[in-house]
Amino acid sequence: MLIDATWGAGSLTREKEFIPEFSDAYFNTSVDKFNLDHYAEDSKWRFSNISKRKFEKRPLYFKKYIKSNFIVVSPKKGIVKVKSQKAIIIKISANAHPKDIMYHFSREKYGHELLFKKIRKIL
Repeated sequence: MLIDATWGAGSLTREKEFIPEFSDAYFNTSVDKFNLDHYAEDSKWRFSNISKRKFEKRPLYFKKYIKSNFIVVSPKKGIVKVKSQKAIIIKISANAHPKDIMYHFSREKYGHELLFKKIRKIL
């Protein structure tokens, strides 16, 4: 289990103003979840063999996801290119209905919440 007290304290605005916002998402965090949004430049502090290039192409994971009980099964890439009128299928494994999952189109200003349809239970 890993701890990042800095990320649990709050965040910076674009103007570099600190906004205090306690979160215990990064206290006793599993290595798998910690690796979703932490990448150490020094390899001795890295807990996976993922390359920086591959890490940067992943979806963005935020602290609500880190604390959640669900797993994004696919897609594994953060940017998904599709032709218009094609469906994008996002597979999630969860014990409960996931909240706060958003998608964003490159030409739009704001993101959108996902609408879920339960297809089948995956073991």
